Amino acid sequence: MPYRFKPAAHYLLVRVSDGHVLGRVLRGVYQASDSEPCNLAPYTGIVERTEGSLRIRLRAGGYLVIEGPEPAEGERLQLRQIPRPAGERHLDDPDVYRAWRDLAVYMGEQALPGHDLLRLRVSAAPYDPCPACNDHYGFAEGCTICNGLGFVPEVVI
Repeated sequence: MPYRFKPAAHYLLVRVSDGHVLGRVLRGVYQASDSEPCNLAPYTGIVERTEGSLRIRLRAGGYLVIEGPEPAEGERLQLRQIPRPAGERHLDDPDVYRAWRDLAVYMGEQALPGHDLLRLRVSAAPYDPCPACNDHYGFAEGCTICNGLGFVPEVVI
């Protein structure tokens, strides 16, 4: 199953073999753990999704592969989602999130301008699809996991 990377979420980059934390990914920007925290620069790399892979393009050159073809040295890496800071701005009201999400679906179906920007805003919200009903119209109404909403608070692994 492909890894579901959310660009607005926060992650730790972990080496699978020994659990060593290599760094953090905050809003798609990777910073090695030996780097000093900062807002914009310097950064260590940028997370990017290409066909069939999720990887970090390093600033110094090269890539760290998270999902996709195994690296030559065979080192497996994993992103582990961590909670976002409480004061961070995002779409956190469930009713507003549902309205925006429904609007994004409608705008996409009608090919209206601004659909991509709205979809990006909705994808940054701290919610995940319900693991039981996946917001399927026929199953969401009676779902006990999400109480009929079709989504649940962001699952932090």
